[in-house]
Amino acid sequence: MSRERAARRPETTVKQAMREHVLATRALIPPTQRAAWDRARTDHLLTALDERAIGVLACYLSIAPEPDTLALLDAALTRGWRVLAPKLRRRPDWAWYTGRESTAPGWQEIPQPTGTGLGCEALREADLVMVSALAVGSTGIRLGVGGGWYDRALRYRRPDAEAWALLHPGEWVARVPSMSHDARVDAVCLPDAVHRISSGRPKGSSGPVR
Repeated sequence: MSRERAARRPETTVKQAMREHVLATRALIPPTQRAAWDRARTDHLLTALDERAIGVLACYLSIAPEPDTLALLDAALTRGWRVLAPKLRRRPDWAWYTGRESTAPGWQEIPQPTGTGLGCEALREADLVMVSALAVGSTGIRLGVGGGWYDRALRYRRPDAEAWALLHPGEWVARVPSMSHDARVDAVCLPDAVHRISSGRPKGSSGPVR
């Protein structure tokens, strides 16, 4: 299918409208409110990490107004976790994250590790993957920014490695239009809890991870 024809697909049109809505909404969140949500979400995530065996965490490096990941990663490193972070190229790539001082602005000023790229297959090292998202539907379909980076990257995760999406309130929704290449996530991380997603169940029946 040509790009022109794909652009006219209803799913694509609805996804783009949802992206624009979420981005506009995020831009209006007061920094103090966002900071409070970030602290609460990070506390829940650290509790969830503490209940797992220490291993390798793969996680994006956030920029505002995304849900913050940097405080989470700082704390994960002190707990003994090793951290993989994206190097944002067309082909998914990862490098070891060892702290904020080991990063530099990359594509669209998004921070990325300055270390050597390890390739797309490095994600097989990860025991848990934290992915960016603009919204997630009740069955785990994730709305990304539209480049498909994580849809390509997640093909390389191990079958036992879960993918969790970090969201602000209001971004866990009833439905996100899905396409054949869309990767699902296993949990959504909100300021109130980390919620397990059970495919096929209504959102209200999914409970906290712990």
